Amino acid sequence: MVWLEFTVCGVLMIFSAHALCVKGVGLARAAHIEESVIGIFFLAVATSFPEIAVGVSSVSYVGRFSLGYGNLLGSVMINSMLLLAIDFSSGRGRVLANVTGTNFTTAVFLGIAALIIALTALLGKVLSLALPGPVGFESVLIAAFYFAYLNSLKKKVLPGGSVTAGASRRETALWPVWAAFLSLVLVVAVLGVWMANIGEKLAVTTGLSHTFVGATLLALITSFPEIVVSLAAVKTGAVQMAVGNVLGSNLFDLSVLPVLDLFTKSPALGTLTAGQIAVAGIALLISLITLAGMKIRSRFPVRAGLDTALIFASGVCGLAILFFVK
Repeated sequence: MVWLEFTVCGVLMIFSAHALCVKGVGLARAAHIEESVIGIFFLAVATSFPEIAVGVSSVSYVGRFSLGYGNLLGSVMINSMLLLAIDFSSGRGRVLANVTGTNFTTAVFLGIAALIIALTALLGKVLSLALPGPVGFESVLIAAFYFAYLNSLKKKVLPGGSVTAGASRRETALWPVWAAFLSLVLVVAVLGVWMANIGEKLAVTTGLSHTFVGATLLALITSFPEIVVSLAAVKTGAVQMAVGNVLGSNLFDLSVLPVLDLFTKSPALGTLTAGQIAVAGIALLISLITLAGMKIRSRFPVRAGLDTALIFASGVCGLAILFFVK
């Protein structure tokens, strides 16, 4: 019965999240925003909303930080593995060798967030300094870096800084799209609560760890919008948008961890299990390989580069580690 429930909820979430992405991209295009910024911010936030809903619900409603943590870090690994498919499908050589400046900036901030999480996970309570309340100092750092990242995008999102009469009329005409977008956000949020409850049942039924269930079953469902939208973008020739969606989604997922901290009794990143620590290290490794792939501009006569192949292999190793190490 729980598997039927998982299937029904998963299908509903996939369709709802895909519709959310379509509305989000429509709004961004109407505002004439740069392609990579659409992928990095608008598309990434829309495709990552299922992860937010499931992750926050897992901690606040179900009371399982490991389920939410696994979902977010598992989504980062699955999204990153998608880079190999983008690389292979684009047919333009190594996609990481020709990224835009905006995508490179996103990768840098992603690496910083992954480094903070990995160091905190490895050093535990030594680095995880409790502030008043449950939030750790590392969570504040991640949030601060994410807001600094958003500030770096401000000029590209609002290039003119002014609002014309035409823009005002365009915003008025877009209100039905905004209404539909916000309605879909609410639908995905409700489905996220349901999926978190299903994840708890699956962990109990299968005997698998909550982290593994979150990083595989739940992460695969919540990452499906990224998979569909990114591959669709590649088919239309918007390769940078596809790469931006993956990188932006990963950065957004890692930046949700401070929100999970709000629903725990103490800073959670300082008390991770061995498997959870290993996954944090894998997330950092993937970020470093991504940055290295972007800096190495050499091209080879192959459909996919060694960098995206290594990222894919790292993701597989991370999921395998979670299966054997709790």
